[in-house]
Amino acid sequence: MIEKGLCSCNRVEMDAQMKVWRKAHREGKIFIHDYNCKTSTQAPDGKEWHFLVVQGADLEKSWNSPIGLFLLGEYVSGTIYAFKSKKNRDAVQKYVMKPK
Repeated sequence: MIEKGLCSCNRVEMDAQMKVWRKAHREGKIFIHDYNCKTSTQAPDGKEWHFLVVQGADLEKSWNSPIGLFLLGEYVSGTIYAFKSKKNRDAVQKYVMKPK
């Protein structure tokens, strides 16, 4: 799992990563909080992007991503993933965070 930064994956990579995240979430190691899943319009193309932030459970050991300030308007700890589709972003979050 990537610990720091901004990430963008193709479908095959994301499907594999979702399984890793789901297992990590069930083990209490990561979370994807609704309040960090945001949408914003980015320059220079003015396109809308949908962001998902994967955070470690131990926030004291987490890194604050400075790119979050630019993309989300606030510092966030964890790794930021950008989606072109809100539907896909929300589906990833729902899959990972689904209770056992």
